[in-house]
Amino acid sequence: DNFQEMWKVFRHMKLLLVVMLFSNTITSMMFPGVVLKKGIPFLNPAWKIVALVGTWNLFVALGKFTTFLRWVVNETTVKCLVLIRILSLFIIITQASTRGVPLIDAHWLMFLNLAFYAYTDGLITSSIFILCPSKVTGHDKEIAGFLSLQGVLLGFTIGTYCALPFRNLTPA
Repeated sequence: DNFQEMWKVFRHMKLLLVVMLFSNTITSMMFPGVVLKKGIPFLNPAWKIVALVGTWNLFVALGKFTTFLRWVVNETTVKCLVLIRILSLFIIITQASTRGVPLIDAHWLMFLNLAFYAYTDGLITSSIFILCPSKVTGHDKEIAGFLSLQGVLLGFTIGTYCALPFRNLTPA
């Protein structure tokens, strides 16, 4: 009986859950592993990690706070941001694997791309946590929250394994 209830709720929000799964998969695939491969000559390695993780945390928080503007929270925005993040994913991989290419090797571009990637991660995740329960009523809202969390956890798990081929990524 509980499984049937979960299945009923899942059918109402399946597209959002797939988007949540995909978004968290590409997030944990790129951050922190691939992002931290980029060398920053003017920072020692310890401060590089602090700067990159600090930038990530700041912009994830800003993305989450943006959901207070309820006009931003809708399915179209979420889907478009996930598609745009795919471009960001390729930029991160290119930056981590190349040296000496003028624009790609620019440190400001790396921080800008990381800020965008983090901001959209916070915005997408928080938006989906708002949108999923709004698709159902009553007790089903609790199930919607539970299923949304499963999208996050499964996305992180899949993304961690998908990141393994990038562990030996070195600049060309």
